Amino acid sequence: MTDNCSPAISPPVFSEYAEFEQYLAGRGLFRMELGLDRMRESLRLLGLQRPPFFVAQVVGTNGKGSTSTFLASLAAAHGLTVGLHTSPHFVSVRERIRINGAMLPEAEWVQAANVLMQQGQGVRLTYFELITCLAVLLFAQHNVAFAVMETGLGGTFDATTALEADMVLFAPIDLDHTAILGETLAAVATDKAGAMRHGKQALSGPQHGSVVAVLQEVAQRVGASLLFCGPQETILPEPPVALGLGGAHQLGNAALALAGWRVFQANPTVGAPALSGTAASVCIGTPGNATAEAHGLATAWIPGRMQRTARLLGPRTLGALEAPYGVPPMVLDGGHNPHGLAALGLSLAKQGVAPLATVFACLEDKNVAAMVAHVRAMSPGAIFVPPIADNPRSMAPAALASAIGLNAFACTSVEEALCRAAEHMHQRMPEAFTEEGGKHPLLVCGSLYMLGEVYSLLPELLEC
Repeated sequence: MTDNCSPAISPPVFSEYAEFEQYLAGRGLFRMELGLDRMRESLRLLGLQRPPFFVAQVVGTNGKGSTSTFLASLAAAHGLTVGLHTSPHFVSVRERIRINGAMLPEAEWVQAANVLMQQGQGVRLTYFELITCLAVLLFAQHNVAFAVMETGLGGTFDATTALEADMVLFAPIDLDHTAILGETLAAVATDKAGAMRHGKQALSGPQHGSVVAVLQEVAQRVGASLLFCGPQETILPEPPVALGLGGAHQLGNAALALAGWRVFQANPTVGAPALSGTAASVCIGTPGNATAEAHGLATAWIPGRMQRTARLLGPRTLGALEAPYGVPPMVLDGGHNPHGLAALGLSLAKQGVAPLATVFACLEDKNVAAMVAHVRAMSPGAIFVPPIADNPRSMAPAALASAIGLNAFACTSVEEALCRAAEHMHQRMPEAFTEEGGKHPLLVCGSLYMLGEVYSLLPELLEC
């Protein structure tokens, strides 16, 4: 494909959403161009580099999407109009931009895309940059008061860092994307710490010791105010509130989001200076509207985060294949690196859940050996390994199945993997198909892109 990032090329004009989707696909989902100049110039031309709303940026390796969702839900529960920008999407790119939890109509995407192309040099932007600019533009058009921007990759050169954010929250940082961010934990943390801004508040949950050292050093160097939130027991209300997202690891994500919300409540003015460490500590430990906080945490929801389906989805066609037994109760989780799979395994163990079968796929640039060890530990049954469609980074099913071992079977598609897993479960324990909240579901985990294929086949699972 010819690169069309040159500003000399006439920008397209979209008349319908399908045209925009086609153009977006041509930008190349996996194409990266480091640097913030394109984003900053586009936002400057739109008058939005300093948006007219509070901006909370969420950085990290695991838990970014969950922390972002908790924070947006907390703000909405307190009556604010809230914009939420997350990635990746599962079925439609419209999932990435939500206002008060809802996707926007296709017509609004078309209108905003045309504004960006004509006034903001959108033709120069990469796929992720374009979506990020559209999020900011749509949030401004809808007069949001509070926006949560999840980073895509890293922090220093992530498109969301081009914004003048008012607060940065650091979810757990671990090794991932090492070919881009660096081979050591300190290198990864250094890149992500680059999201901190002078005079602005940064909050972090518990981190590895080397990550703590990096965050502290960068905060001091750039003049940011950094505060570590500590154990979730000191932040979450007592007795423990219900969380809309499942898994023990979500306690930490919820606590970080709640800490960020309470600090915002104490200092909500756009562009206001960061609170001192002592003042922020007091704010974190001081509950506000307990009812609204509890509601925000309990109603936060995003698909693919230890999501349990409690019922059998009856016989159906999956793609070109027949699924005569239907689809059994499932746990769907986008644990796509060793840290994420470890958290999933711990949560399953605490609940006494032993999957009867597993569908697993991953990208070849991950720490596959460590991921395979976690999958083996939590998956005593057969493991079916599909490819990840249209993804050049997908690990070949035969190679991944070989790495897993004797109970792993390569498949030609996600549809085949689901059908074979259902057949395997029906032969071994047919009662698992009708046992709500049972201990032996089908586990679907690994790449978020693979989960996207599952949701394309079973779109009803995208809704809470």
